[in-house]
Amino acid sequence: MSEERLLILKMLEAGKITAGEAAALLDAMREGDEKGDDDEDREGGWARLEKHGEDFAHKVEQAADRFSRTLEAKLEGGLAEKLASLPRILAKIPFMAGTESHEFTQEFSGTFSSSHPEVPLRLSSANGPIMVEGWDQEHFKLVVIQKVRAKDRETARTKVVEIPLKESGQELDELVVQLAHQIDVTLAYQLYLPRQFKYNLLLVANNGRVSVTNISGTIIKAMTTNGAMLVRQVKAKEIDVTTSNGSCKLDYVESETIRQRTGNGSLKVSGSAKLIECGSTNGSVTVAPLTFAYPESEIKLETTNGSLRCVLPQVAGLGVSADASTAVGKVQVDIPHFEFSINEKRAGIHRISGTASGDGATSIRINAKTNSGSIVIAREESSHGTK
Repeated sequence: MSEERLLILKMLEAGKITAGEAAALLDAMREGDEKGDDDEDREGGWARLEKHGEDFAHKVEQAADRFSRTLEAKLEGGLAEKLASLPRILAKIPFMAGTESHEFTQEFSGTFSSSHPEVPLRLSSANGPIMVEGWDQEHFKLVVIQKVRAKDRETARTKVVEIPLKESGQELDELVVQLAHQIDVTLAYQLYLPRQFKYNLLLVANNGRVSVTNISGTIIKAMTTNGAMLVRQVKAKEIDVTTSNGSCKLDYVESETIRQRTGNGSLKVSGSAKLIECGSTNGSVTVAPLTFAYPESEIKLETTNGSLRCVLPQVAGLGVSADASTAVGKVQVDIPHFEFSINEKRAGIHRISGTASGDGATSIRINAKTNSGSIVIAREESSHGTK
């Protein structure tokens, strides 16, 4: 048995591909064998194997993206409210409707003490979205929207969660609203922050979208179980975002360290960092550094099923070191003056490693790995650019 067939069977045994997908890959190998063993036929068989792997990964990407978009639409359409009516352990079981939803809105405002170099912020929502946005005002404003399921509004009012803040006029060293899961209640936060402060931010949501825009800080950390993640125009020493089910996008961000993870959904990063780490189980990963603020930087990309794409900007004298591999798919490196130290196709694996020398002032190291899907590492002006 050939190494390629053995690899396909091992992937099937490990649950990385289905029986149907394994059969399609084996058929592609068999077609190559039937046409002969010369180099041209081997290349044709390999091309078919690559295409099957890329097609499979593309289908997984599409399914993961559809799932994350559908989930987000359902959460915005009231699914979170329905889940709130169940004990937390039962939140994954479909909800049977029966009561009405009543909305209550509260606003809290105040200022932060100017004696601290950074302001700690902690917001958590067991069911519902969180939005944080910088503005030009000198005070903060927190809008809390509670949706309560009850037979009538008076009964709903008795279930409204008490927020441990004064409505106005308070000066705070920190802002902390961390509430336990409440049956029949969803909490949505809208927090507006004065941009002159730096923040140490921790956001934890469940069944809701999380967005952070137009602020700066030391640590920006955000997590959600079911929902999309958006971080835009943010500058911080560390940015760390995680979602279990949903897409995650970091747009025009600047940091020393960026970490981005999801179980099902796509990941996208545009910005600058000394280290960018992105990992997904099912979904594509796209990274587009906008500039290089550090002499040496590193990008690490990994997904089980999906494509990986790294598009580098035009930077004179940039040195590039790349190591990329896919178990089923194709690796393409389109970098001027790139010299290959490894370019091998063996046992179903395509791996490329090499360097493009620069002037020594700025360099980047790229590591990319996927089980099923293509990998592209290119300059933005190439045919594999940011289409």
